[in-house]
Amino acid sequence: MAKLKFNPEKLWFHYDRPLSSSGMESNIYSIGNGLVGKCLKGEDFLLKGDSVEEILKYEDKVSQESFKERISVPQPYGVFLIRERNTGEFFPTFVMQKIFSLEPFYWSLKDIRKIEEDSRLEIEKAKSLGFIPSLDSGEFANVIYGKIDPSFKRNKVFLNDFRYWKNEKLGLIPPKPMIF
Repeated sequence: MAKLKFNPEKLWFHYDRPLSSSGMESNIYSIGNGLVGKCLKGEDFLLKGDSVEEILKYEDKVSQESFKERISVPQPYGVFLIRERNTGEFFPTFVMQKIFSLEPFYWSLKDIRKIEEDSRLEIEKAKSLGFIPSLDSGEFANVIYGKIDPSFKRNKVFLNDFRYWKNEKLGLIPPKPMIF
């Protein structure tokens, strides 16, 4: 795991301000220091507990292995308890590098073709290393198109959302789904 350049106890997020790239099962929050945090969510609330932490730690582990193998993913930093600013409650949060993404609304036809091709190549690379991506991997919902630094000229594809990925060679089998 990368050496921490931040103090997790000083990071926080606003529950009601997720980034627009949040998904069906999670919210992504800007937490400062060039980082984002992923929290699992229910209907309209964040989840916490041992099973939530287990799922996020699994996703971090897959991300760490992918990053180590040079698959294009945001750099993972681990799972920490991060404070929600309004309530002061702490939630298990998967912390990773912030990607300055270009929202799908602004994608050109050329961008879409590049995203499809680069996603396919990254998925093929992952498969060649023994990863079994989830069925929706490479779809636009599980791809970030952007750059590590806003001053960079070119955008790049970053795969994300590894909750259901497997790699039996590395002993990576997803935890059982949570039951509400």
